[in-house]
Amino acid sequence: MLRYRKYDKILRGFCFSFILLASSIVIAEGQARVLYPAAKTTVLCYMNGDNDLSSEVFHAIDTMETVGSSDQINVIVLADGHPDWLKTYGREWQRTRLIRIARDPQLGRIRSPVIDEWQEANLGDPSTLQRFVKTAIERFPAEKYIFLMFAHGRGIINTKQFGRVTPNKRLSISRDATSRSDMSMAQMQNALTRALNGQQFELTVLSSCLSNMVEIGYELADVTRYLIASQDEIHLLDEPPGTFQIRGIKFDKIIQHLHDDPSIDIQSLCRIIIDDFMADYRFERHSSLKAAADGSGVFPATMAAIDCRQIASLTTQLDRLAARIIERLEQPAFLKNWQAILGQTQRFPSFLNLEYYDLGNLLEITMLETSDAQIRQLCEEILSQLHSRLIVHEEHTAGQHASGVSIYVSNPLVPQNIFDVHQSLYGQCKFSQDTRWDEMINRYRHRIDDLRPDKNSESQKGDSLLPQP
Repeated sequence: MLRYRKYDKILRGFCFSFILLASSIVIAEGQARVLYPAAKTTVLCYMNGDNDLSSEVFHAIDTMETVGSSDQINVIVLADGHPDWLKTYGREWQRTRLIRIARDPQLGRIRSPVIDEWQEANLGDPSTLQRFVKTAIERFPAEKYIFLMFAHGRGIINTKQFGRVTPNKRLSISRDATSRSDMSMAQMQNALTRALNGQQFELTVLSSCLSNMVEIGYELADVTRYLIASQDEIHLLDEPPGTFQIRGIKFDKIIQHLHDDPSIDIQSLCRIIIDDFMADYRFERHSSLKAAADGSGVFPATMAAIDCRQIASLTTQLDRLAARIIERLEQPAFLKNWQAILGQTQRFPSFLNLEYYDLGNLLEITMLETSDAQIRQLCEEILSQLHSRLIVHEEHTAGQHASGVSIYVSNPLVPQNIFDVHQSLYGQCKFSQDTRWDEMINRYRHRIDDLRPDKNSESQKGDSLLPQP
């Protein structure tokens, strides 16, 4: 009997040792937590469906399950839904849950095991983002980390609001409808910096509208090597319901490519992600939703990958360009010329479509239209950096003059009260603080006002639109 007990003890010890080889167990706050063995890649997915994106967010998670995780690829998701927009997905998903995506070929239900219940967390709070990233990295270590975010976005500031200053009129990404909050890009950057603790994402993919801007790339340069985002709105078309004709960024395809080639280089992955995204825009869509302004039924789209290591030198050159423009704005002829340049430049959705400009198109038109040799040279140098170093890969639909990256410039048609709010918000971003770009925008506005004979009239105050400059 003692002999069998001895062998039983040895066998149990062997089994326990084998388990420790596969994973580690730590005790935290009285609970046992499994730490998975190091993988090739951990993909962190911040899926904010606590708003009208719920059904799209959970469909994306559902399709991710058709691929699943493996011993080489961990896919970790923080998901939160809203009861008003969950549609076919269960009401249990209106709570915030941390899951590791498991393979499940059947669509229509999320079956991945829940690792942690976070009750009703606020995904618009940077502390939630920080907690998620820190938890995922600690419990799912890997050689490299990829960060995917599916959330509402409005670019570097929320230009969509038309009213006066309100609590909702602020820098905005990842809106949480239940908590009625969102986070600024600076708050997002700070949360990621704290959670990464000296590490860096190999790639960040933002499935958020209007997010590929110089200002956003500059803000995130310390936390990610590459960034994929769109400078336009990202369309989601689900007509008839359940068809998901245009899905936005296909997270399942990203995971599948990582499974197919765990050692794939990131630039190649960037090209694949962008090509997969743009495939939905290759042919005409017949839908009751408003499509292109020309009625073609083809939705506009852009998507680009940038190398964030290159954005600092680009920013230095943009600062020099802003300084030179400030000097030249004192001359009425140049002021009129600058107005004409802005009027010809490709713009993207913002307040009256007057605030987000394509950077490459702006520089190209400036080179053609200005007589200032120094400005032409600066534009040429910045364009060279933009196309040969910053942009890794870019695609856009026909008819758009898109380079892949936008920049904020306020047109004098924006009413004064809105301009003041937006400039105040813009001043909070790192790019604005580190360059004279905001000073250039302010000086342009003041010079336009100085030249108006009726600048002091009551008609120029309040919410009324300024006349065509």
